Amino acid sequence: MIDFSLSSIPRTAGIYAMYDRSGGVAYVGLSANLRGRIEQHIMRRDSSVATGVSATVLNPDKVKRICWWLNSRFSDKAYLEAAEVVAFKVLDPSLRSRGKVTNRTQPFLEDQAFCDEMECLFRDEPSGVFHPKTLDNLVDLVLELYDRVSELEKQRKT
Repeated sequence: MIDFSLSSIPRTAGIYAMYDRSGGVAYVGLSANLRGRIEQHIMRRDSSVATGVSATVLNPDKVKRICWWLNSRFSDKAYLEAAEVVAFKVLDPSLRSRGKVTNRTQPFLEDQAFCDEMECLFRDEPSGVFHPKTLDNLVDLVLELYDRVSELEKQRKT
């Protein structure tokens, strides 16, 4: 069943990706508090990428799902920022948060073992998935329920 509850999102550091209706990655970002940041994008809509303050804009109503990845070392800010750079490479989003290689992220990005580990992380299943309560998602859910009821009715008749 689709999870529409923000409470399923942890309040820990992680990398997240927002997917559009076609399944493409619309945006990738990082946060020390995933739930707070995703709530800022989707519910409060006061992040720079959602308000149009940045050069590019993300329409929260068109976000199909949000996935996140966790790692025990993401509490280290430099580690998290370096992981985000790898996530950009693997997930290839239309929009990116910052993603600059800095003096503190460079050593991680030069470490092949780190890069391999992060690439595996982002190619694997996410740690969690959240589906925002958008009109598009709710319509999809109603259509899915309609199909299920129709199938049950067919089975009942046979």
